[in-house]
Amino acid sequence: SLSKARMPHLRSGVHVVGLPGLPPTLQAVVDSGNELAMFTARLCSALLEASGYFSLENPETSLLLLFPPILDLFSRAGRAFVLVFYNSYGTLYVKPIGFLQNFPSLHLLRRPQPFRFRPPLELRGWVWFEGQRVPRTLLAQAYPPLLALEYGYLVAAGWALRAAAVASNLPVAMADVLESCGHPLLRTHGLASSRI
Repeated sequence: SLSKARMPHLRSGVHVVGLPGLPPTLQAVVDSGNELAMFTARLCSALLEASGYFSLENPETSLLLLFPPILDLFSRAGRAFVLVFYNSYGTLYVKPIGFLQNFPSLHLLRRPQPFRFRPPLELRGWVWFEGQRVPRTLLAQAYPPLLALEYGYLVAAGWALRAAAVASNLPVAMADVLESCGHPLLRTHGLASSRI
């Protein structure tokens, strides 16, 4: 229910916790999404406070990123938002996604977008796939293999740094806010500094 692609819309940038006046069945969907978002934010916050690591991935335009407890995570030290474009990892479509995370290594996922010889594939609309009409975005849900490998490598590197710090009784390294791309939705609308 936090996706801007969902129809009918159940939320907006102004009504992040749900549009007013929804029918009971749709309100139940919103309530369930709110509970999941609250749990996610509490878990990420607890991990950050305990020097543990978290990584929360969502599309660049996800309304989850405007959910108040998630906005609070953006304001905390030791976290960064990394914006990744799927075409930087070999796809023919752009699909910008972001990782709100606190690993000291995941900022390395950010790569420049490749030079385009042709326009990227559009992910809007419907296509026939294996005999069924499906939304194009459904076909782009899985991580590109190169992104999945890089993500796994960088998470392992972060955990190795953490294990070494704990074994040596040193502070655990966290993400550097200077490596953050900023909040994607607030930045585009000029509502926040580029480093929030």
